[in-house]
Amino acid sequence: MKEIKERIINAGLGEKGLPVLARMGEDPGKEYIEQLLSDLHSLFQNLKNSGSLSKELSYALYCIGHYPYIEYSAWIDKGATFRGDLIDPQIFQLEMAVESIFCNEWLEYVN
Repeated sequence: MKEIKERIINAGLGEKGLPVLARMGEDPGKEYIEQLLSDLHSLFQNLKNSGSLSKELSYALYCIGHYPYIEYSAWIDKGATFRGDLIDPQIFQLEMAVESIFCNEWLEYVN
């Protein structure tokens, strides 16, 4: 679980994390987001019996769930194009996964 938490923290707060990539208008790739979704689901499962998160992990989750959609939407408004499934469903699935961790109920994104 330590490795999963480290990957989530890097994805949320690292120099090559999702919020930074989104701010730069770069698509991290489908596999990156699928791995992140898997890590978030594993974290959710692990936290079912324990309700505590470190501040760093909590902030990383917030950044993953909040910034990518805003940043990619701004790029789209400026005329940028991305692969068809980046925002819908992948970014939306990430938002739901983060919300699931905080509300302690796994929420499924329905397209």
